[in-house]
Formats: sequence, structure tokens, C-alpha cells
Amino acid sequence: MLGCRNGGGPPAAAAFFLPINSLPRYNRRRPCSQNTMTLRLRTPDPSSEGTALRCFFTPDGSKPFRATPGAIRVYTRAEIDRCLTTLQAAASETGGLGYAQAFDSDEHAEPLWFIEDAGEGAITALLSSEY
Repeated sequence: MLGCRNGGGPPAAAAFFLPINSLPRYNRRRPCSQNTMTLRLRTPDPSSEGTALRCFFTPDGSKPFRATPGAIRVYTRAEIDRCLTTLQAAASETGGLGYAQAFDSDEHAEPLWFIEDAGEGAITALLSSEY
């Protein structure tokens, strides 16, 4: 099972990752949309959010941020970066989030997911079809 503190491994279908460097710092004034692109962080279902799993989606030297080829193919680097920044802000404001969070988009059929995996020590952006 994936999770911040529960261990686990990466999803088998998403075994190939591309690193993303130079992540933006948290900035409340920077929304997760630009021009006509709309990406919305899904409201978590409280019944599925375990109290032991408190993730902040903050990459560092021991916890890299990666994106799958599918996520990079469907979403732009700027969209992925803006969503990560929005996700970090939401986690900071709520005292952490569950290990898997999704952004819905009016422009893309498939949502963009972010998973913080303690087993691999990585934060990954991916499509649901790559899970």
C-alpha cells in the first residue's frame, strides 16, 4: 500500500519516471490555472482520508519529485508545477493531506494525480491510467 508513513512500492504500471527539477516555491497568489486552463484540486473524501497519513508533498534531496511520461505528455510542465504548488498550499493550510490527491481539468479527459510514496521516498505526478 502506498502512503506517507505506511511504506509500499510504486505502482507497477508507473515504473518509469522522469525527474522534474527546479520546482517553484510555495506562493499563495499563484493559482492552479493560467489563461483558460482550469485545474481544480478534488475535495478529499473525509472517510477515505486516514488520520495517520499526513503528507505535505514537499520534495527535497531524499524525496524527489517525478512525473510519469503520460503526465508530461498530457499536461505541461507549467501546469504540473502550478498544481504541485497548489497542493503544497492546501497541505500546509490543513495540516497535511492523504497520500493521493487529484486535480480535475476542463481541458483534459484524465485527471492529474499526485502520490507521495514513503516506500520509494518520492512524490509522483501521474495519470490514473498509469496507476
